[in-house]
Amino acid sequence: LKLSKRILSAIATSLISNSQAGFANRFRSLKSHFKVVYNGLDFSRFAVDSTHAATVRAELGIPTGAPVIGMVATLTAYKDHETLFAAMPCVLKAHPGPAFVFVGDGPRREALQHIAAEHGVSDSVHFLGFRNDVDALYRMFDACVLLTNSDNIVEGLPNCLIEAQASGVP
Repeated sequence: LKLSKRILSAIATSLISNSQAGFANRFRSLKSHFKVVYNGLDFSRFAVDSTHAATVRAELGIPTGAPVIGMVATLTAYKDHETLFAAMPCVLKAHPGPAFVFVGDGPRREALQHIAAEHGVSDSVHFLGFRNDVDALYRMFDACVLLTNSDNIVEGLPNCLIEAQASGVP
């Protein structure tokens, strides 16, 4: 994989990343054909009616007023869902009632469902899978979290946290 990445980066006319850190994480040095196109955000996407989020909350059986902690991420080894599952029993003991909503899908979904069960938090966890309505779902969150497995990837400021902030969600 590393050899193919080096070969492809040498013969490509351009390589594009959304940050200097994105290149620094993957290559030893920046080359002249490396281009950075910084993330842009269309804030109008997040000026949505919160009715949809309320409907999804009701469909999931999350009581009105119960806090919702959301994580929008692929269910892969790059993200660190395990740490959040390990913390959930402490959170639920100190603050009974929050729901944890995971938006995204991936190859680790079944394993993560088992981990949630092992921690005894399955009743508080909702896996929504891939969704086209993420912009509206942020309105359901009281807080958005993202844990990244730094053994696998170094991440700067992920889009999901920018999007959550654009929706007014800490």
